[in-house]
Amino acid sequence: GAIAVFFHGLGYFCNNVIGIVYAKKESDELKISYVGYFGRRRDIDTHFDHVCSPPQQGFLKDPLFHPIIVDSEGKTKKLRLFVDGKIIDEKKFCKLLGTNF
Repeated sequence: GAIAVFFHGLGYFCNNVIGIVYAKKESDELKISYVGYFGRRRDIDTHFDHVCSPPQQGFLKDPLFHPIIVDSEGKTKKLRLFVDGKIIDEKKFCKLLGTNF
């Protein structure tokens, strides 16, 4: 019982966390890789304009994750980006999300 509760909590905490955002240099296409509920890698192929980062409202901000919304193929997916992740191209990252970390 306790082990199942532990793994459910861990799966819920790690659900929809972005691992890597691949950006093509020649175009505005992106591939966003994130972790699903059961720990499987999921990929979304989308366009630069379909990704947005809503401002966190209120005084309760999540200290670990930053929300990301992806509108791709008529589906809206709410993902979370780890705040202390490694950023390779900061200029493109700031243009994509409209924020600095």
